[in-house]
Amino acid sequence: MSGEAKWRGDFIQWLLRRTFHYLASLPRKDWVEQLLLIEADLVKRIWLHVTEAQIVIEGALATIQDLSDEDIESLVRGAVLFEAHLAHEGDKLRERYASIVRKHAKRRELSHSTGAHQE
Repeated sequence: MSGEAKWRGDFIQWLLRRTFHYLASLPRKDWVEQLLLIEADLVKRIWLHVTEAQIVIEGALATIQDLSDEDIESLVRGAVLFEAHLAHEGDKLRERYASIVRKHAKRRELSHSTGAHQE
């Protein structure tokens, strides 16, 4: 569908940010265990390709590993604000995807009614 590849990239970035901030809320010793659970969930529940799920967890881990404890504490203190921002971005992503699907369906419907077959 037109626009889906760009949307998917944005969705993966959103998942990475979400995972990054989730890790910030956990003790460092729990990161790897939780990332393995998140990776499985991304594949099974969100239907990401294994490679996409690995990009999300490896990106989140690589980003957070370089932060000091003080930096992580700052992230935790701002978690409420970030969660609201993430929820808003997630809503916008869902709306964008719904629009992509509607436009695709409309094009297919139009092409079938005119006898033209465009994908």
